[in-house]
Amino acid sequence: MIALLEYKEIIANTQIPEISYSLASGTNGAIKLNGKELTLLNLLHLLINPTINFKENNKIRSRKLKIALENGIKVIKDSSFRIIGHYTGHDIKCLLDRVRNCQLLANMPSWLENMIVIQQMSFIAPARAVTNSASCFAIGSSSSSSKSNCSSIDTDSNVDQIDKYSDTMNFTDENYKITKK
Repeated sequence: MIALLEYKEIIANTQIPEISYSLASGTNGAIKLNGKELTLLNLLHLLINPTINFKENNKIRSRKLKIALENGIKVIKDSSFRIIGHYTGHDIKCLLDRVRNCQLLANMPSWLENMIVIQQMSFIAPARAVTNSASCFAIGSSSSSSKSNCSSIDTDSNVDQIDKYSDTMNFTDENYKITKK
C-alpha cells in the first residue's frame, strides 16, 4: 500500500507546472518526457487521484475511490491489463519509476515543496467580501483578473453552512463549564 501512496504522490507532483515544465524540457535533474508521456501522466492523475465532491452521494464517491484503487493496484502489481488507452499497468509503472529515479524530485527546492503542500490541500478557502467598501477580496478565488467584482462573490452559501452547523449544535451550560484547579 505504501508503494501506491508513493506513486499517487509522484502523479500529483507532476501536475505542478514547474515540475511538468522540467519533465517536458529535461531540466533541473528531470528526465525528458515526450508529449504522450506527459499526457499519460495527466490522464493518470485524473484516474488515480480523482476529485471527490462531498456533495455527491455515497455511491458515486465510493465508485470513484474503488476505480482509483483498482487502477492503482494494477500499476503497483505490474499488471498486463490496460489502464489508459493501450498503456498497461506495467507501462505506467515503468514511467513512474523513471520519474521517481530522476533527480528532480530529490533536489526540489523548499519553495516548490511548499507549493506541493499547498496544492495537496483538498479545500478551497471560502470567498469573503468587505461590505460597504470600495474594495473587495476573495480568498481561494479562481479569478485571474486583478480587478474583482464584489457582486460576484457569493457568501450566502457560507452563511447557510454556518446556519446549518449552529442549528445542529446543542448549546448548554455544559459547554461553558470552567474547571477550577
